[in-house]
Amino acid sequence: IGGSDAMEILIRARAEGDSDLRFAATDAYIRCAENLVAEGKTKQASVIYKELAGKDEPAIIRSAAIKGLADTGGQGVVTIVIAALQDQARMVRSTARGCVRTMQGEGVTELLASELPKKSPDEQVLLIGALADRGDPAALPAITELSKSENSEVRKAALHAVGKLGDASSVGFLVYAAAGASSSEERGAAMNSLTLLSGNVVDDAIVKAMQSSQDSMRSELVQVLYDRNAAGAVPALLAEAENPDSKVRRAAFKALSRLAGEKDLPSLVKLLVQMQDDGGRKDVERAAVAVSRKISDEQRRANAVLAALRAEERMSVKCSLLRVLGGIANRKALETVVIASKEKEPAVRDVAVRALAKWPNTAAAEVLLDIYLQTENPTHRLLALRGFVRLLALPTQDCPVQKTREMCRRAMSHAESTAEKKLVLSGLANVGDAEALIMVEPFLQIEEIRAEAAIAAIKIAGAIAQTNPGKAQIAMNKLLAGLQDENLHRQAEEVLRQIQESEANVQKPE
Repeated sequence: IGGSDAMEILIRARAEGDSDLRFAATDAYIRCAENLVAEGKTKQASVIYKELAGKDEPAIIRSAAIKGLADTGGQGVVTIVIAALQDQARMVRSTARGCVRTMQGEGVTELLASELPKKSPDEQVLLIGALADRGDPAALPAITELSKSENSEVRKAALHAVGKLGDASSVGFLVYAAAGASSSEERGAAMNSLTLLSGNVVDDAIVKAMQSSQDSMRSELVQVLYDRNAAGAVPALLAEAENPDSKVRRAAFKALSRLAGEKDLPSLVKLLVQMQDDGGRKDVERAAVAVSRKISDEQRRANAVLAALRAEERMSVKCSLLRVLGGIANRKALETVVIASKEKEPAVRDVAVRALAKWPNTAAAEVLLDIYLQTENPTHRLLALRGFVRLLALPTQDCPVQKTREMCRRAMSHAESTAEKKLVLSGLANVGDAEALIMVEPFLQIEEIRAEAAIAAIKIAGAIAQTNPGKAQIAMNKLLAGLQDENLHRQAEEVLRQIQESEANVQKPE
């Protein structure tokens, strides 16, 4: 109903009624205040809200009243909201923090910030956080001043807040704060805020700060540029990649892996060729591989590296470039590395074989099998077999299953040791084909490799359970007849169960 008469009734009900009546009257009283706000009578509404914000009211009522006051504004509201940040009731504290974030009005931020020096450290931490959430840079001077507080929690809160409120002009302050931080937590807060700063020229400001910093801070600022995804910093990072300090170089190459693009690849390859420190080659190799893989045309990814390799005579550099080609792993790279695996120079041949053994796709499978069958180097023989078996587990659409099965047959026919036979069986297990199951069966009779053969048989049977259930079922029944291992026994029974369920589903009438 509203009006002064209605409010008088509600005031009496709140004063004289029992708890249920009092709560209902209070709820209606809040509605009266809301109606007054809607009518533009904010001063009268504020009187009600201030009354209901008192400590004697339930938390839910105080929260609603504080929210109402924050929305209407007026004298003393800021003080009430700030006091509510320390209220014992969590609901009230949460409401107050939200109010700090959303309160409207000219000079509200400055008024809130002016309360900071008057508060205890705990209250300062809460208010700093709320002002940071508010997002108004007008609070920045007062918050920056508190970064000099004697209380470490206040200093950390202030540094965190600068990341939300600051801009490029805050970079110098944060770098200085990080360099002089009294704890790793404060240093971390300053560095994190550098990552959070927004604005078009923040990255440029960080680059300038990095270039004038000591090496210990320099590497951390490179990491900040990495975290900010600052693609415009690539020229500066290429310069840092030649820094005498290994930590700075490592950070620069890591950042370049993410931020550099196709146009920067020649510069990275040049750095690799010119590098004097062999111990740092791995970092630039990883960066060159990462950037090469960003080139949309796969066949062009290795061009810059291949051009450098053709012009290079130094053995250490040639080996490094071959490792990069192994990471790029396109057709041109594979052809080059295969040729290198047949060179007379032992170091080049070794790097090439190791690159092929780590090849990230199945294109190198047949090459590795040939090395395994032909090499006289026992280390290369084992590396090639391990690489071949690993590639068999990768998905492929280019190699027919019959060819894969035949490669496994060739490998098994040349396996000399029990270890080699076990490896081949582990590769054969990834060939989902009934003929592969037949290939495994003889090895179930050999004690030394029976377990590996059983694992392969179970895996193959599971793969063909839908397409060739008859042969899979026969193989599992044979296996179970002589199988002692309980774990493998359960796995074989599980394959049989799946076959039976599948057949039962097929036979169900529609």
